[in-house]
Amino acid sequence: MDYWSIAISLLGLAAGLGAAFIRFRSEADNESARLWRDNAEAEKARAERLEGVISDLTARVERLENENALLRGLVTGERAMRALSTLVTDQHAEVLAALRALRGPVRPVETRAAQEAATNDNGPS
Repeated sequence: MDYWSIAISLLGLAAGLGAAFIRFRSEADNESARLWRDNAEAEKARAERLEGVISDLTARVERLENENALLRGLVTGERAMRALSTLVTDQHAEVLAALRALRGPVRPVETRAAQEAATNDNGPS
């Protein structure tokens, strides 16, 4: 064998190894691209499901906030009614005490009917 045939053989071997490496690298890149694509599709489907769940949860939170506002209004109204009842009761007691204080020195007013009834009750004159 001469040097030219060995050099051509080595050059062909190097070209074959280079082509095999390029083919292997290309397969690896294609496999990676396919995995990335599948992963992206799965993430997209997951994101769409999560958007649906978020919109459902948002609607539920809105309903709960409305119910909470209603209940807060009822509780506040009940407290206001209790406070009003206490105030009316206290003021009623104060008014009655003031009327009792005024009645002490004041004599009842006698009407004609009361005077006639008093003279008829005394018997015959």
